[in-house]
Amino acid sequence: MNRAIIRNAGGEWKGSLDAFNDYLSWPDEESYELELLGAEHCETVLGHRAQAEWLRENLTKSHPSNKELILARLESAEQGQGETLFDVIRDIIRDNPHVRLVEK
Repeated sequence: MNRAIIRNAGGEWKGSLDAFNDYLSWPDEESYELELLGAEHCETVLGHRAQAEWLRENLTKSHPSNKELILARLESAEQGQGETLFDVIRDIIRDNPHVRLVEK
């Protein structure tokens, strides 16, 4: 991600999903395709376990008003239910209309 998109824009992405959305949602960007190689592998690696780890890590950083929602999402992820981390990333990409995700 850093090599393909962010360094070209003069930054460095450090894994924040909010920052990922910010990089993708710049209003002056022309439409483009984001090609994801190894999508099946990403889907496996970024599953419910990864979602639970991400939620646990961000629970301490989140605003107190978000804690209840995060805890509910964490409980679902720990039970292998609900959205995966890959689902969250896909949704971020799909919410940016000038970016078309191509999974290979």
